[in-house]
Amino acid sequence: MRLDYLLNAERIKDVQQELQQELQQELQKTTLYSEVLRCIASNALSRQGISLALGQKKVSGQLNKIIQKLIAHNLIERTIPEKPNHPAQKFRLTERGQLFLGLLAK
Repeated sequence: MRLDYLLNAERIKDVQQELQQELQQELQKTTLYSEVLRCIASNALSRQGISLALGQKKVSGQLNKIIQKLIAHNLIERTIPEKPNHPAQKFRLTERGQLFLGLLAK
């Protein structure tokens, strides 16, 4: 049980370091990472909706990578988690995503 606790603490520390790096980069220069968060801050959007909100004509590979990264960092989540490729799939901020966006605004 103690080993599980230590492993969990180590994983949490790794994620915190990754997010700290992302936060530092975002504070220096706004990137697609934070722009996607800002797009879905007020309401859930589909990939196409995010793309349009960013002024893009279609969903780019770069946008797909950013969405996957944001999901992996638990900053956004799918509205239909059990069916990732559902045609009505949208993305919304998690509580952690809201906190991260709040830190960017400071």
